[in-house]
Amino acid sequence: MSKWITLMVVAVILTVTSILSLSHNENNPTEASQAQKAGHQVETAQPVQKTSSHLAINPQTAPTQQDTSTTTTSNSSSSLQPRNHKTITLPDTPRSPAVGVFQNKALQAFIDPSHEQRVSASFIKDVPQVKHPEAMAAVIEVAYDTESTDNVRNEAFNLLRRSKALDLVDILTSIYENTNETERMRSYAIQHLGTQLTVSNNADEKEMITEVLWRAFKDPQIAVKREALWSLASNNNEQMKELVANGLNNPALINERDLVIRSMVHYNDRKQSEAVTALMTDADESLALAAINAVGLWEQIKSVEQLERLQKSPSARIRRAAGVALKRIYTPNPR
Repeated sequence: MSKWITLMVVAVILTVTSILSLSHNENNPTEASQAQKAGHQVETAQPVQKTSSHLAINPQTAPTQQDTSTTTTSNSSSSLQPRNHKTITLPDTPRSPAVGVFQNKALQAFIDPSHEQRVSASFIKDVPQVKHPEAMAAVIEVAYDTESTDNVRNEAFNLLRRSKALDLVDILTSIYENTNETERMRSYAIQHLGTQLTVSNNADEKEMITEVLWRAFKDPQIAVKREALWSLASNNNEQMKELVANGLNNPALINERDLVIRSMVHYNDRKQSEAVTALMTDADESLALAAINAVGLWEQIKSVEQLERLQKSPSARIRRAAGVALKRIYTPNPR
């Protein structure tokens, strides 16, 4: 009996001891439990995200300034928010160097109105043509840009022709028809229309160009009229051939007589050769040079003595032209 009582007392003591131990652990967690709880807190928090080294292109958002210093973890238990990407704005114009189609540096310089040297010495080699629609649009913009120099716009015409731009004739015609354009630019447009007439294989296009050239031939601006005359003559226009035949006596062509002579040579029309020879000593140097060149190309032996006298002219251009003419007469081209 006493033995059973002893066992009961021991069981009670063990039960009380166990209860007291559990109560102590709940009020005093161990270091392992603390580390586990801390680890769980870090795991569930948002991680710190560093700013990307690449720019996120967003055409709708203006550039923003951001702090790029290193981020440290806060003691706060609140979640950390990731930083926004830095943004830049691309301009609407295709002239932006960021647009991949304009990675050609020579083309970039050409379409950039602020660039100091837009046309390099090797421009034709560097930019033989353009194919991408945005590049074509940018070059057309240069062609129309009255703030660009005549030389730059002229190169735009050349580049569009090399690129076989479908709208080239319309572009050139609209520039010629714009009376607010300078006389020089309008004459450039006619010159390029003449070149296009030569290279075009489209009958309708050739007819349209010819019609524009005849209108330009009646233009009050001399430079425009001259370019139209030569464009028609150099393309063997029969109506212009008839005008040229008596052009030296035509008062309407008084300012174009040098081109009349040049056209006579092109058509190989020698009916007025004596009148041409007489003009070798004309006070108008351009007219005299055209006459000397014609006499040399026609290999007129009877003009040798006069050409020899012209080799003593005070004008270097006249002396040189006379020497070239004599060389052609003395060493004629084989027929």
